[in-house]
Amino acid sequence: MSLVRKSRYGDAAGMLAGIAVAASRQLGIADTEVIDLRGQLADILLMGQDYRRAAQEFRQIADDLLLHPEPDYERVSQCRLQEATCHVHAGDPGLALHIMRELPADEGSRFPEDDARLLELRRQIGELEISVGAADRARATLTSLCEDLTKLYGPEHGATIRVTDLLTGLGGGKRTDLRGRHRLRGPGRPRHS
Repeated sequence: MSLVRKSRYGDAAGMLAGIAVAASRQLGIADTEVIDLRGQLADILLMGQDYRRAAQEFRQIADDLLLHPEPDYERVSQCRLQEATCHVHAGDPGLALHIMRELPADEGSRFPEDDARLLELRRQIGELEISVGAADRARATLTSLCEDLTKLYGPEHGATIRVTDLLTGLGGGKRTDLRGRHRLRGPGRPRHS
């Protein structure tokens, strides 16, 4: 941590990598303490902008977590999301989008459809689809999400408005309501976030 505070991320990563290798030989790659060390290593690689190595480490941690008799699926998903984030920073949003599209199926088996984590993940997927130029796909993702958010929270909730604004940007200044009709956005409408 002293090296990290001094922004010596490469040195910190090298030291942690050596410790993690030694610990994994002694305790096994799926040991909880080893996983924690490797998680710290991946975080440091991400902070140090070594995105490709960080992505590899997050991916391997997720795979190794699945070796446990009772895997921590939430942590697996967090690692996969971090892996996707690394790919975005490394300039490969297409790969990040592929990873993120796999997550709702995994998460959906453990959480109800209206779980805040799933809703947020769907929004992130829609935003990433916009960034890679997949406008039709983003429109479908965000329209479905907007409908669900409107049913859950109503049209004036900040999350609903955020997604509606994303759709507005895709649809040339129109807002989509629950019935799929379009209406112009009113000039005095407050923006919430």
